[in-house]
Amino acid sequence: MFERIDNEELSLKVYKMILRMLKSGELDDYDKLPPEAELANMIGVNRSALREALSNLESDGFITRKRGIGTVINKQVVKTTSRLDLENDFEFMVEEEGYVATSKIISVDKITREGEEYLQVKKIIYADGEPAIFMDDSVPMKLVREDFGNMEFEDSTIYGFLDKCGVKMPEIVLIDLTPEVGGPVALDMLKINENEPYLKIVETGYDINQNVVISGTVSMRKDIFNFTILRKRIYWQRVL
Repeated sequence: MFERIDNEELSLKVYKMILRMLKSGELDDYDKLPPEAELANMIGVNRSALREALSNLESDGFITRKRGIGTVINKQVVKTTSRLDLENDFEFMVEEEGYVATSKIISVDKITREGEEYLQVKKIIYADGEPAIFMDDSVPMKLVREDFGNMEFEDSTIYGFLDKCGVKMPEIVLIDLTPEVGGPVALDMLKINENEPYLKIVETGYDINQNVVISGTVSMRKDIFNFTILRKRIYWQRVL
């Protein structure tokens, strides 16, 4: 039933493999995952890598682990796509909706904003050849290597590029969600009618010293994505 993974593989590989099996329907006949020791043996990894993968799957809401009960599969969560509360790669989101994802860099430029230089990267993600997501990201030039090339953004996210530059992931990210219609983004980038709505996501990421690490706008077609946000039990404990 389970594929085997070499012990050298990272826990992320285990995470993706189990999630793929959950979403593919291979585990539809099961309400719980096998015990850790049995599951680790089935997959062929050490329990340390498995525990980290399971911890991340639980954090993302796909499973719930309870002492005396086991690891319950949250089947309704598994069925969801386009989770806005997860930091998923956008091409993965397109594939989750059942499309073939491809991408294209529109431009990589140096711009000046409020007296500071930024690297601006514009990129489009396609779903079966149709524009699905338009990304407009900016990072301060002082954080960027001088020897970067445009090809670095073809197969990587802006966060992947920052990682190559030795920049840590933002400590906090503020996100503003706004429904939009019309304008050059809709007409020129997403190729939709001026009356069709799309979702505009404005993100700003800050480091531990409250400095901006990245800012960007993501525009996503509503007719391609079924947006979902998961709230877990801890949320209700805070609001009651």
